[in-house]
Amino acid sequence: MEKLADNTIVYQVLEGNTEAFRFIVERYSGILYNMIVRMVDCSEDAEDLLQEVFIKVYNKLSSFHGDSSFGTWIYRVAYNETVTRLRKNKRVLMALPLNETILESDDLADEDDSEMQYRLEDLKRALDKLPPLDRNMLMMFYQEDKDVKEIAHISNLSESNVKVRLFRLRKKLKELMTASI
Repeated sequence: MEKLADNTIVYQVLEGNTEAFRFIVERYSGILYNMIVRMVDCSEDAEDLLQEVFIKVYNKLSSFHGDSSFGTWIYRVAYNETVTRLRKNKRVLMALPLNETILESDDLADEDDSEMQYRLEDLKRALDKLPPLDRNMLMMFYQEDKDVKEIAHISNLSESNVKVRLFRLRKKLKELMTASI
């Protein structure tokens, strides 16, 4: 059953095979946890929220109509649930951990390791200065390789809005990094 498509598993759960939901949990726990913990910056809160997300997904599974991939749908549920929780608690979103994959640019290819490490630190500081939802959008695009269409669906924005925001965020990151030199 582990190799079954998401839609097949969803269908089985909706037909009464509640045990099949475990495959959804196993398949998506890691990626959803990573997204949530980046936004709340607390592993305990992320674990609690992840459980709430899966409860919500289970209860709302019949509302998945296949307009997007199931992965995009469940990611959006988790994203929205996290944003709602943060707004409700009026908590400050914390800095996202940074993976070096965001730095895949030609101008860094020739730098030595010490210069690369220095630039990485500049980038981390610059990311820390961005609003958390902006950081998350950058991470979805660069670290998780989500395309503009998928980010638009997850964040409930138009594709053109996502493109503009990504352009402005890259420009803002460059300004913040330049200011720290």
